[in-house]
Amino acid sequence: MSHLLHPEYFSKIPFKGAALRQTFEALSEEASQEVSEYGELTVAIRTLNEAGRLALLLTDIKEQEYNGEIEIIVVDNESSDDTVAVAKKFGAKVLSFPREEFTYPRSMNLAMEAASTCNVFLTVGHAQLVSKQSLQAGYNRIRLDSVGGVYGHALPSDNASTIENIIAIGNVSFVNRRTHSTTGLGVMAATGAIFDREQWESLGGFNELYEQGGEDGELTQKIIDNGYSVVDEPLLSTHHTHGLNLINTVRQWSAWSKLGAPSRLDRHALMKRRPDLKLDDLK
Repeated sequence: MSHLLHPEYFSKIPFKGAALRQTFEALSEEASQEVSEYGELTVAIRTLNEAGRLALLLTDIKEQEYNGEIEIIVVDNESSDDTVAVAKKFGAKVLSFPREEFTYPRSMNLAMEAASTCNVFLTVGHAQLVSKQSLQAGYNRIRLDSVGGVYGHALPSDNASTIENIIAIGNVSFVNRRTHSTTGLGVMAATGAIFDREQWESLGGFNELYEQGGEDGELTQKIIDNGYSVVDEPLLSTHHTHGLNLINTVRQWSAWSKLGAPSRLDRHALMKRRPDLKLDDLK
């Protein structure tokens, strides 16, 4: 029986799909045999009109083989669909905030503030978990001495475009557990990362000047500068893609490359590189 929650998503990755699937399966089997601590964990999910996808993610959370209590918080940006109803159906605590107040760091700070546990897994409503051992593997790493954060990488989802599946070939280099002494693009991206709430609070939270994004990387560097390590845990990876074509993928990567400094949220520029969003949702 597979430990993976969505093994079929690997099949569209050219050349390396089967190998990646086997590697993640082996990592999951290894994690299932690992002695696991009992602990409490908050899963904080940021949403905007994610009803259908959110149900898939919440089902993944219910499928976790986790040795402890999982608190689920949905931070919702005034969804107009059934997102809130879906969240409540799965027993999640819902925190809503006005559409006009949205920025990436604001939504993340609200999620961290609402958490009642010491460790918080931050993700988004359109992501899915890779393994039944995802949260336990992440929790086991965050509880190690001098670890301030644990993260995974983005893998293709069922809506991945051809270019997104091709990009996933590079993820073969990310299936070994690593620690980091500096940050860079893709390190501790908060679509699949556990942050230590005490570190988050003592370091001033996510910098809300980074409206456009990049606040997760800045806080990660502060964690490292504070003497803590950041661990790359492959099983904490999420299936997270947007179905972008080549042009919009280039736009997305170009935007990410500029996240090293604070910038205001340009909602129309965001719409250009994320056509999966609806313009009305960004007003």
